[in-house]
Amino acid sequence: MSIITTTMLVTRGTKASGNEYLGYINTKDSKIHLPMNIMQAGDYLLRYRYANGGTGTATHNVTINGVAQDVKLPATGAWGEFSEKSVVLIPATLKRGGNFIDVSPVPNGSNFAELDRIDFLRVNRDAIPGNGFDNGIRIRLNDRDELAMKDGGYALFENVVTDSIASNSVRVQVKGSSGKLTLRSGSKSGTVISECDLGKGIASAGGWNEVECSALGGDEKLAGVQDFFLTASEVSGEVAVGNIMFKSKAVESESSSSENAESGNTECVVDDGECGGSAIHAKVWPVEARYTVARMGDTYSVRLNRNGFQNVYLLNSMGQVK
Repeated sequence: MSIITTTMLVTRGTKASGNEYLGYINTKDSKIHLPMNIMQAGDYLLRYRYANGGTGTATHNVTINGVAQDVKLPATGAWGEFSEKSVVLIPATLKRGGNFIDVSPVPNGSNFAELDRIDFLRVNRDAIPGNGFDNGIRIRLNDRDELAMKDGGYALFENVVTDSIASNSVRVQVKGSSGKLTLRSGSKSGTVISECDLGKGIASAGGWNEVECSALGGDEKLAGVQDFFLTASEVSGEVAVGNIMFKSKAVESESSSSENAESGNTECVVDDGECGGSAIHAKVWPVEARYTVARMGDTYSVRLNRNGFQNVYLLNSMGQVK
């Protein structure tokens, strides 16, 4: 972290993370520069924990990879105290590798805010790439940039927003071994939320075997932000792991007419939030929305049957946004 300022000060406080926080973020020329290495590209929520002991709303300008936004920070009731409720969530799209975050105050009279920490929450809807792990043991990235795991190893995927996961169906892409992969919550020996028998894989594209695992969370729906641990057992040698996918079986596309079928156009109507053919899937959030997807050549159109704000994503078979 780089601090470019004449006034900001790292301050000790027992109610801050690590007993330290950044205070006196007051003047226009104050700036915090944060280089961050991110393993998984995609959508994130930045959990911005702050304190505002004043009576009015403070504003910080947060710039992420050159994209700036003003973040409103309402009063929290005290300086130097950072409760779980003293947070705002900032949406961001991050790339794999180096990312840069700059924070500076937007002077507004006597309204200021102190900064405790910034957490990066993964918004995973359909897949977590195996090579997007944050830490682990007995694992490595092989020469194809794939997660390779040995028996007894685990890979940690921090801060997964489980509420954003669109399906409790779990499938994992693997290469090269029998044995078992287990997805756990909280720790490497934590609650089992899905199990995968690698001996039951079905051959799929790119040399992968696709394994259908037990339902995510079993009978209980996951909620909140959790750390996921993928553990390997009874594995001989190494197993390579591709995407950990959260997708129900795709609904087959139907031609809207014989004319459309001849021209390569397809349309499907669904109730469960997923619609797709052999190459492209559409996802709508919230999943209750009913919609149609039509394709004409390389052009896709999505028509929704409800008003209000909804996110629409087109993904290929690897779960990558088109």
